[in-house]
Amino acid sequence: APFQKPTLNDNSTVKCQVNTACHILTYTETEHGTCPDLTQAGLVDNIYLFPASMKDGKCVVDTTFTPSENQTGSNRICIKPKSSDNTRCLNVQVEQTLKVPAPCKKKHCQNNGVCQAISLTNAECICTDHFTGLQCET
Repeated sequence: APFQKPTLNDNSTVKCQVNTACHILTYTETEHGTCPDLTQAGLVDNIYLFPASMKDGKCVVDTTFTPSENQTGSNRICIKPKSSDNTRCLNVQVEQTLKVPAPCKKKHCQNNGVCQAISLTNAECICTDHFTGLQCET
């Protein structure tokens, strides 16, 4: 099941905070009318993959990473469908505290777009199919 927008691109970097749940949403196509469950293609601790669910005709899996103190710094998290080797990897930068308010708190993506922090102060909207614009408004 190929990954679909608005899944983050391979090798994207996300920021998470120690002892705070960090949600990474992954979207895939259905397989034979059902949503494929995903699994971690690695050995990073403190990751939980929720069962896949259907949303707007796509399958979505919420991968929750709650990093511990000893995971401060860079972590590489790879996720794949249980039925294939189609892997998507993300670089997760874990910090003691995110020094400024999360940039997504100020950014409101429209039309089911997903906000992605690209630095401590900037965020961008990852738009679903057919929508464009800074806030997926067009």
